[in-house]
Amino acid sequence: MTYNIAICDDNPVDLKAESELIKQCFNAKKLSYNINLFNNSKDLVNSDIKYDIIFLDIEMKDMNGIEAAELIHLKNKKCLMFFVTNYESYMDSAMDEHAFRFWEKPINKDRLMYGIESAIRKIRSYNACLTVSVNRQKMSIPITKIIFMVAENKKTRIVTTDDEFVINEPLKAIKSRITSYSFCESHASYYINLNYVKDYTHTGVTCVYKNKEYTAYMSRRKYAEFNKHFIEWMGDQI
Repeated sequence: MTYNIAICDDNPVDLKAESELIKQCFNAKKLSYNINLFNNSKDLVNSDIKYDIIFLDIEMKDMNGIEAAELIHLKNKKCLMFFVTNYESYMDSAMDEHAFRFWEKPINKDRLMYGIESAIRKIRSYNACLTVSVNRQKMSIPITKIIFMVAENKKTRIVTTDDEFVINEPLKAIKSRITSYSFCESHASYYINLNYVKDYTHTGVTCVYKNKEYTAYMSRRKYAEFNKHFIEWMGDQI
């Protein structure tokens, strides 16, 4: 996969420095990428390219990075926003606009490398699908649409944002084909997508999608592991 990246900063010195640093990180990871540079946010907002990752300066003339991010998100909700600024006071506003990361200038290379690794994992999870057989028909279910899976004897019920399916395969076999870090066991019979978790206790997990609410069992011996995984996963979203 080739990743489309945009960098927007009205300071030419910062724009060049950020571009070189980002290239170094992608080259070190041996990732294929295209980078487009913008010195104003209006040109970025009007671009027809669907970007995977955007590095946005916040303090810019005409249209600041916060306003630009809001408009971009209306067209491309999966784009990951990295906000870069000299002013920490903008952090709360940036986080409101779906910030994947927020950094003060100059960008720390180690933090940038870690942030890019996290972004790549998230982008790959957007595109991943689980291939299963439903009534002898092959079906590809986007991983991001799976709310949870539950073992039912030697079969597996998969609950998604669109529908529910019963698969003639054991849960263990299906779990082995999902590599997304967003999933975690709450019980030997349940595999949960953390993106839909509203709350959890020592006895249960509540998952929510729109106006639907689901309850999954939590095993007491699984609670500590689930809690640790969830906290680490949450940290990766910030």
